[in-house]
Amino acid sequence: MPTISDASHRSGIADHIFCPQSEREIQEIIIEMVESDTPLTVVGGKTGLAGACSPMYGGIAMEMSKMLFVEGRERYTTHNVTDSETGTNFQYLIDQKTNTGIFPPGITLEEMDRALETHNLFFASKPGYMKGQLGGAVATNASGPRTFSYGATRDAVLGLHICLPNGDLARLKRGEHSIENGSFSIGEFEIQAPMYDLPIEKNMCGFYSSPDMDLIDLFIGSEGVLGVVTEIEVQLYERKETETQMIFFSSEKDLKICGFALSELRLDLSNIRNGGIFSLEYIDPVALGLVEDLLIKNGITDKNLCALEIEYWTDDGTTKVKIETLCEAYNALPTKLSGQAVMQMRYTIPQRVNGIMAERGMIKVASDFSVPDEHFPQMIEHYIFATRQMQLVNDGDGPAAALWGHFGNSHLHWNAMPDSQSAFETAQEIYIDLAQKAIDLGGTVTAEHGTGKKKIGDQLMLEMLSPEMFEYAKYLINELNPRFLLNRGNMIGYKK
Repeated sequence: MPTISDASHRSGIADHIFCPQSEREIQEIIIEMVESDTPLTVVGGKTGLAGACSPMYGGIAMEMSKMLFVEGRERYTTHNVTDSETGTNFQYLIDQKTNTGIFPPGITLEEMDRALETHNLFFASKPGYMKGQLGGAVATNASGPRTFSYGATRDAVLGLHICLPNGDLARLKRGEHSIENGSFSIGEFEIQAPMYDLPIEKNMCGFYSSPDMDLIDLFIGSEGVLGVVTEIEVQLYERKETETQMIFFSSEKDLKICGFALSELRLDLSNIRNGGIFSLEYIDPVALGLVEDLLIKNGITDKNLCALEIEYWTDDGTTKVKIETLCEAYNALPTKLSGQAVMQMRYTIPQRVNGIMAERGMIKVASDFSVPDEHFPQMIEHYIFATRQMQLVNDGDGPAAALWGHFGNSHLHWNAMPDSQSAFETAQEIYIDLAQKAIDLGGTVTAEHGTGKKKIGDQLMLEMLSPEMFEYAKYLINELNPRFLLNRGNMIGYKK
């Protein structure tokens, strides 16, 4: 029997794996799931960090990589392509007049991006790892660096085709299923709309809630517990020339002040889609030390540096001049990196962390907390103190914790790297303490990775979700997925 795990190394064993190639086949598999009372776990690109695709409760696994075709329709031009790097053959639709597209769930985000390049278009959602599938991006409301200006996947989704947990098919179009008398209608179901306030905009705890939300918003970010996405319609944007820079500081204090000033600058630039900053990332000295060889290769030999990574659209030069002026005012070093060298740094750092943990035979303890902007400076200090604590409990001289992430969204990832069992247990305690601090500041314990099958602690999750949010999640899953057969355990856990 096959073992399946994602990037978090949470694993489960499936009795069988099915690889559907059409919506009809997905429907047949789900109907079989219902009739045989067998749990079914949907498996995407296995790039997630919460174990959502791991069949921890056994049963059937449904692998989505063969879901690569969509049906043609009026107004759209059909494109059948073979990806130049992966050799994957897939089909998608483009309406060049409205810059919208319809895509299958099984293509990866990098395959989608290469296809869109031929149309001079791009999909704004760009998670840190582009080998994830588009269907997975919808299921987790994936975000990433560009969320700073473009929002998460939800903001780009215009329509979904979904196979519900009872085997019924649903066609959802944004704007056609709004709240009426406090509820939504979908097929045979009449479901209450959520009426609670989310703690923060960038949040992946529980179901989305907003007074002006659409039914489609419940399915985006639902971690697969409400149905299987079989087709996605998205808003696209005209592809423009961009610049990427990594700017170095010898003082973390200077970097933070500069970072906050750059966040304000982004708000001052009136048309961020034709010019301006769309990504602002942070890398601490430990994280940069993990790629010291790449720094030296690019002529940077100074030690104990920290950095801001900035992406912006190339305009008439206004944005670049303003960025350079601010960075100079806050003592940025004259040496900087640009282009592909920056991208290599971004993707190599987490790989190096995973490699270190594999050598140690340990599991890293990583956070996904986000807080309101006004409390972000305070949260950074909590992270710095947490790193000092890890340095005291690790036995060896290697890196104990690294910090990087989305400065522009007040959302950093603290990565503890314990080198012993006792250090691992301390890291877990520090993690819980940091999570509580994020909650106390009005933030969330999972901003983008999702809850999946993570065990954050029942008390902490209840405190984060609030009884109202937790009860609504249980209610909605019970309405649409009553025996919790589909993606059992995701979001709220499962107890027999």
